[in-house]
Amino acid sequence: MALRIDPLDDAKTAEKKLKRQRLLDFLHSDEPASHDEPHPDIVALGTAGWVRALRNEKSGRQKDIEKRFSES
Repeated sequence: MALRIDPLDDAKTAEKKLKRQRLLDFLHSDEPASHDEPHPDIVALGTAGWVRALRNEKSGRQKDIEKRFSES
């Protein structure tokens, strides 16, 4: 019986290898993961303030539960 080689497996393997190489290149570079310019909300509140505000936000699940209880 002959061994079948699936070209899709080769493509997936190549894609994984490329993704891994890009990640390694980024991790070894001096390039920051984020810049302040695209995040004016973080800059305005400061990092600690932004995290505090984020933690105080209600999740969608919390809002659904409160809505359900307020309707009863």
